[in-house]
Amino acid sequence: MSTMNISLPDTLKAFVDEQVNHRGYGTSSEYVRELIRKDQDRQQLRGLLLTGGGSAPTVPVDHDYFDALRARVRRLVRRGQTLMCGGYRQLAQLPALEQGRSTARAKRP
Repeated sequence: MSTMNISLPDTLKAFVDEQVNHRGYGTSSEYVRELIRKDQDRQQLRGLLLTGGGSAPTVPVDHDYFDALRARVRRLVRRGQTLMCGGYRQLAQLPALEQGRSTARAKRP
């Protein structure tokens, strides 16, 4: 792991020390790493939002879409493929929904 030294005014150092003590961080480095990770996540989310905002309009996700999605999950669970045991992989491979209905039927195992 690389080392980086930063200079902080006394007020910011006191703030970091307070956060370390009150929020369960072991060191100020852990706190700063967490801040950097959160900033990376925020930047990634911003990029995804901008990409999505610039993409072509699609079918709106409405009540029917979520009803069909819930029905798919229930079918997977009924088949004994819990989401924690790999059923989510099969769910991800199901065809896309359009206007609340599946465009194709998933093959049963």
